[in-house]
Amino acid sequence: MWPTLSDGDEVTCNPLSYSHSKPEIGDVVLVRHPFHSNLLILKRISELQDDGTFSLAGDNPDPTSSDDSHNFGPVQKSAILGKITIN
Repeated sequence: MWPTLSDGDEVTCNPLSYSHSKPEIGDVVLVRHPFHSNLLILKRISELQDDGTFSLAGDNPDPTSSDDSHNFGPVQKSAILGKITIN
């Protein structure tokens, strides 16, 4: 998520943030990686799909340096573990 986040930055994850609301474009979220279930990643919601899934993108301006929806496609809401607040 560089340049928004750097190594050592602290964030807070609210797992209840989407219990009564929908994720929105621009939200930074904690997501279970769709191909590596033991890997958690932080990504920004970049697009809401018609079928209720979400496209995710990293903030790095080099799209080849981020493992996001360009690589694994959109994710279900159930893959989103919570909304991130940058401390």
